[in-house]
Amino acid sequence: MFMFLFLLSAFVSGWISASVSQYQNVEAQPGEDVTLPCINISKYDTLTFWSRLVNRTMISCVVVIYSSGSKFTVCDGYEKGKFEMKSNISTVFLNIKKVDSSDSGLYYCGFVIKGAPILTTIHLKVNGKNAVDFLPVQTMCSYSHSQAPHLSFPLPQVKREQQ
Repeated sequence: MFMFLFLLSAFVSGWISASVSQYQNVEAQPGEDVTLPCINISKYDTLTFWSRLVNRTMISCVVVIYSSGSKFTVCDGYEKGKFEMKSNISTVFLNIKKVDSSDSGLYYCGFVIKGAPILTTIHLKVNGKNAVDFLPVQTMCSYSHSQAPHLSFPLPQVKREQQ
């Protein structure tokens, strides 16, 4: 767990760079069981995890598996039995049981390869009351020795009508 938390904090703080530009959308109705798929890009035994964006500001670990063949661990703050990670040769899945609107948001499937996290983003939208839509954004996390770490969310350009 320490290694996962270290790598995740390194990513968020900007020590490690990553870019996410497009994501897959998954829609569900409240009470349904949902499976979020992610292409398994790892050819080797590696740390694999699912996390999610919380309050639009913080990435939080949901489940993690430290090596193939070992059991997944549900991270603190998430209900055991509601979240489950499975995989096969080509795909890693996050199963979420009986979703509700609070489960809506951006989920990140990640692999740590050569010490760097590689992320795939999936947007889960649980329809119904309090459903939140996200605009496609590009998320950049960068770091250089001459500057402080910087996390940016460039907004799409919107034409404004002149009044």
